[in-house]
Amino acid sequence: MIYESSLVTRFCESDYMGHISNISYFIYLETVRVDFLCDLNISQVDESWDFVVASIKCDFVKQMYPRQRIKSATRVLRIGNKSITLGHKLLSEEGETLATAEEVIVRFNKSTQSTQSLDESMIEKLRRYEKNEQFI
Repeated sequence: MIYESSLVTRFCESDYMGHISNISYFIYLETVRVDFLCDLNISQVDESWDFVVASIKCDFVKQMYPRQRIKSATRVLRIGNKSITLGHKLLSEEGETLATAEEVIVRFNKSTQSTQSLDESMIEKLRRYEKNEQFI
């Protein structure tokens, strides 16, 4: 299964070239990641733990412009003991790939300031979005 959402780029995210700045792509990816985890009910703001980004890589395929409607598609590429690898695509309304990204997030205990194993209930929810064919 693929998790889908949509965004609209903003003028303030553009640069002097008139297109969306590369740093803004990471803001979109953060928005998608947070929505995905919250919609799955596995990340809560008031918990003693949360997920932190260990690694993120983005390939910029096409330019984006202010006020452009974009769609996102997210899949779980790998589930580890303490980490999740997510694959993302940012797409135009027409379905054209604008960017692809891969990120590793790690469950982190705020009190102990250390990593923490994923719960079985989390893994079960994530498995529904695990890839079973080529995604990125």
